[in-house]
Amino acid sequence: MKVSVITVSLNAAKSIAATLKSVHEQTYKNIEYIVVDGDSSDGSKKIIKQYETKISKIIIEPDNGVYDAMNKGLSAASGDIICFLNANDVYVSNDILETVVKLFETKKIEVLMGDVGFLRRLNSKRICRRYRSAMFHPSKLSWGWMPAHPAFFLHKTVVGRVGCFNTKYKIAADFDYVIRVFNEPEVKYFCFPEIMVLMLA
Repeated sequence: MKVSVITVSLNAAKSIAATLKSVHEQTYKNIEYIVVDGDSSDGSKKIIKQYETKISKIIIEPDNGVYDAMNKGLSAASGDIICFLNANDVYVSNDILETVVKLFETKKIEVLMGDVGFLRRLNSKRICRRYRSAMFHPSKLSWGWMPAHPAFFLHKTVVGRVGCFNTKYKIAADFDYVIRVFNEPEVKYFCFPEIMVLMLA
């Protein structure tokens, strides 16, 4: 199975290298890596260019916000499993995507979600907060509770049904997207009760 990892960034020069390195060092190699940068002005583009040979597709151009950038990534993705690892995020270990693929194959699922650990600094080993997805149930969406988006992995069939992020929602398009994912009660999902992604608090 091919995994499409999408990174969106804007002026993230302090953290983008760690994100790029995290994807490059994954033990699973059938990865389509897509980086979408909103025409950063802080040196991010230079860092991205340094990883150019390790990235499948680079899109550098102004956008209309983070969800517009994420939609550009979705439009470019061709993998069987699609996920986002944005600037300021890193995988907790080098075998996370290998684990993801095995879970999709063995559990026969369309959606996988895991936990996210929050750090004060990306080079820190101390987790200051943990966002747990294991207690998720679609009924909790009505209470405003959603899985952690950085550890949310979708099969291409789900993305095909749901489509793109609704950019009319300036800060909640990810929540709207998750609602649409689970709008079909038959969607098969699995909650993996381990930290999969680390991100800055």
